[in-house]
Amino acid sequence: MDLAEYYSAQMELLAHVSNVFEIWLGFTFAAVVAFHLGVDHLTKGLFRFAQVLYLLASLLFMLRYFALLTFMAQLSERIVEAGGEPLALPTSFGITVFALMISTFFAGTTMTVVYSNYRFRRRAT
Repeated sequence: MDLAEYYSAQMELLAHVSNVFEIWLGFTFAAVVAFHLGVDHLTKGLFRFAQVLYLLASLLFMLRYFALLTFMAQLSERIVEAGGEPLALPTSFGITVFALMISTFFAGTTMTVVYSNYRFRRRAT
C-alpha cells in the first residue's frame, strides 16, 4: 500500500469508530424506551433475558470499539514505517476523547440497567 491508501484507510477507521459509538448510543436509547414502555408486559424471566441481551450487545459494541482503536494504532505504525506521519491529534485530546467514550459506554450501560430494574420494580402488577 502507498501512503495515500494508508491515509484513506485511517480516515475510514475514524469514521467506523464514530459509527460504533453512535449505533451503541441509539441502541441504548431504544433499550431505555423499550424497558420504559414494555416492562408492564414482561414476565420476570423475559425481563432478565432482555437485560442480558442488552448487556451482551453493549459488551460487543465496546469490544468492537477497542478492536477498531487497536487497528488504528497498527495502521499508524505502518504509516510511520512507510515514511509518512499518522494523523496529528494532540495526545491530551486523544486521551480525553478516549476517556469520555469509555466513561459514556460504562455509565450509559450501567444506568440503562439500573433504570430498567427501577421500572420493573415499579411496574403495574
